[in-house]
Amino acid sequence: MSGNRDKVKKRLGNSIKFRLFISSIAIALLCILLLSISFYFVLHLNSTQIAKRFLGNYISALYKIINNNYKVIQIYTKQENKIVERALKKRVKAMVKMMQNSYENVLKGRISMHRAKNRVRLHLISQKIGKNGFFYALGPKGYTVWHPNEYLIGKRFNLPGKHFDVVRWQMKKKEGFYEYLWGEKIKGKNGKTKKVYHEKVLYQIYFKPWKYIVTASVYKSDFAHLIGRKHSASYLFKESMKNAIRKMKIGREGYPFITNGSGILLVHPYLEGKKSFVFKNFMSKNKNMEKAKKQEVSWEYKWQKTKKEEKRTKVLMFRYFEPLDWYIIASAYLSDFYGGIVSKIVTWVVVSILIIISVVVLIVTFISKS
Repeated sequence: MSGNRDKVKKRLGNSIKFRLFISSIAIALLCILLLSISFYFVLHLNSTQIAKRFLGNYISALYKIINNNYKVIQIYTKQENKIVERALKKRVKAMVKMMQNSYENVLKGRISMHRAKNRVRLHLISQKIGKNGFFYALGPKGYTVWHPNEYLIGKRFNLPGKHFDVVRWQMKKKEGFYEYLWGEKIKGKNGKTKKVYHEKVLYQIYFKPWKYIVTASVYKSDFAHLIGRKHSASYLFKESMKNAIRKMKIGREGYPFITNGSGILLVHPYLEGKKSFVFKNFMSKNKNMEKAKKQEVSWEYKWQKTKKEEKRTKVLMFRYFEPLDWYIIASAYLSDFYGGIVSKIVTWVVVSILIIISVVVLIVTFISKS
């Protein structure tokens, strides 16, 4: 009988030890889990504020650098623009004078209108301005009547959209100097076609007898050929700023980038030259636009870097630099700000679990012996 009693006691003791062991571990693990979850959520909320504060300071500093350099460069840019404007005006006036002489010959019956226009057209499209500049002429309602690129002849460019602001200006003003951004499709090294945007200027004069707007257009990158320098100050400034921003990084995956009012990504590590309607729609809202002229504006959104990856939370801060129509933007994943801390939390949880299991085993063993 006493042997059976001892066995029962031993089984009860083992059962109590096992329950005590399991319950102690369960309580300890639950406490760790609750603490870890609460700590993570507090960290997540705080990291959003930390990210906004950091990115806000980042954009503020970048904005000041661009603004200060722009003020200095503007002195030289204005001088260069005046030189180029005078050069283009002179070329356009000479072209209009030729048109006037041809028109007078038509009136005197020396030449037909068709032949007169064709002679002027051939001369106009054969002229080069600088390295890549050229002449063209617009007719009523914005149709191209003369252009070196035959594909564009007869095409209408007086269309809706910011991209065609230049043509609307031409139809309205008839004469003057204008700066604008123009997109062109080119083939890349991989054979794929992509759209590239260039800064250009033009000078135009309206020739009333034929109702043609005669235009001389030149790329800003070609200013050197017109001002007698290797590169223009404006071109050097913008390219140096863009190249500097391309090299910048924020944390592990964050980066700054630039887009304009049309949503064209002027500087971006993956999407440069493309249009982003998501950013354009958010940034072009009146309240965001007006606010961004004076201070940094924040935006929190989900972004999928590749199709294989899940969408992750990103924080974006931007400021609008009106003189260049640049949105200066800094964007980073929240994980860039707390990713390292999360890995430390996981390590802490694992180590804590191992320590607690060891301590519980020791306590249970001690209790069972006593």
